[in-house]
Amino acid sequence: MLYLRLAAGVSWAGVRFRRPAVRRRIEAITGTVMLALAGRLPLSTR
Repeated sequence: MLYLRLAAGVSWAGVRFRRPAVRRRIEAITGTVMLALAGRLPLSTR
């Protein structure tokens, strides 16, 4: 029963994440995070 609920939850999330508005927002957030990490890279010392 637990796996059935898990599969249903993953399916529900997959449908929501495929929406164009949600995808754009996720891509904007991940792009911002990657730029922030890339900006910190030259400032870091080993």
